Amino acid sequence: MSDHPKAYPLVQCVACGGSLTLFGCREGYRYDRCLACGTLQLNPMPDPDWLREAYAERYHAAGHYAEDPEQRNRHGRRVFAAMVKTYADLGGHIAGPVLDYGCGWGGLLDLLRAAGIPAEGADLSRTMGAYCRSRGHIIHEMELQQLAQQRPGAYSGVFMSAVFEHLPEPDKALAAVYTLLRKDGLFISLQPTAGFARFFGTLFRAGMKRLPLPRLHEVICPPWHTVLYTPEGMKRIAERAGFSLAGVFRGPVQTGTGPAGAVKDALELANRAGWSMLGARWPLCICHIFALRKNVPAQKET
Repeated sequence: MSDHPKAYPLVQCVACGGSLTLFGCREGYRYDRCLACGTLQLNPMPDPDWLREAYAERYHAAGHYAEDPEQRNRHGRRVFAAMVKTYADLGGHIAGPVLDYGCGWGGLLDLLRAAGIPAEGADLSRTMGAYCRSRGHIIHEMELQQLAQQRPGAYSGVFMSAVFEHLPEPDKALAAVYTLLRKDGLFISLQPTAGFARFFGTLFRAGMKRLPLPRLHEVICPPWHTVLYTPEGMKRIAERAGFSLAGVFRGPVQTGTGPAGAVKDALELANRAGWSMLGARWPLCICHIFALRKNVPAQKET
């Protein structure tokens, strides 16, 4: 398959419908910024069929998962624990079951199982799916929309850890999540967001848009990261899909080893302090946790 997909240009923000302006380019791909909500998005957007094939064949070796699976899961444990806590604190139905879509090497599935929450996973990577099955997890190797057709209303919660930013058709994705969830079900999504990318993407280029965007620890990572939302952008797209935004929370920084691990721990401490002062406006948080609750329209009286 070709390195660059067929694509279609965006004329407005996928989150709020606002106007777009150039933010910067990387590796032949262009990111635009929404003038209304600040969301960053690839423009043109990659073709979904091309991305589907790329995920199945390439993603496990694309640089997001350079570590071995056990090390990757161990380093992500702080993040996974925060997602499970968010679900429980917001009244998630602990009886489950829940779905981890884009489960990767299964670190979140391991933690959910340890917490006594029945969980299933889904991933388009054959390599990752096989690894999770070897650890005893139920894994669906299919797209979100196909899974929604087969299992409507099957889950009390749907989790995505660093997944939603990958989806080129977010409205369709949220519609599928809505179908998968039971009444009052929760969608818990941890994802890199636009504030961090905009702050450092501007700082490292000294405001010069003609310079290439930095990778920023895999945040600006085309074609995989299609959209980096702001809290306002997530609120708009969630409400359009029939969800209410139950909360926006600080995404923890993954752990590590050696000097890189020390830097990550220092950033984690800085983010805790910054979040206490500025909340979601603190620019050094790489990721946020968004909690969306499924709204069920009240039935009209006859």
